[in-house]
Amino acid sequence: MPAVSRKHTKAPSAAPLVGGAKSTSRGAAPIAACYTPAQVAEHDALDDTWVSVDGAVYDLTHWIARHPGGSIPLRQYAGRDMTDAFRAYHGPDGKAAKTLRSYYVGELVMSAEDADAAETSSSEGSAMSADEQPHVEAVREL
Repeated sequence: MPAVSRKHTKAPSAAPLVGGAKSTSRGAAPIAACYTPAQVAEHDALDDTWVSVDGAVYDLTHWIARHPGGSIPLRQYAGRDMTDAFRAYHGPDGKAAKTLRSYYVGELVMSAEDADAAETSSSEGSAMSADEQPHVEAVREL
């Protein structure tokens, strides 16, 4: 049998593996699309489940029934960010991360309203005096 040379190119593990437009339950998702948290939240049904992990958006609709940990963990995070839960149960480079990347549909971006709300809440929090922050007073008592 003749020797066959095969060159394997492997995508970087940090970047999602995208092979083309992914068909989702509500149509085809474009490659590297951007979604706001509000748009991800629209996909919170059992037959249309999107989540975000580490700033990327994934359509897990067809994975839920096959998830080794059962469907409940994925169903409870449908339409929401599940970064902390994913990190708590799965490593960043294991089989779960590889499987997750195969369901990638786009990037999570903040809408202008979300960015304004985050900026307002952070500036309000820092503008409070120490007397207005009860947790500061509790630490002082120690």
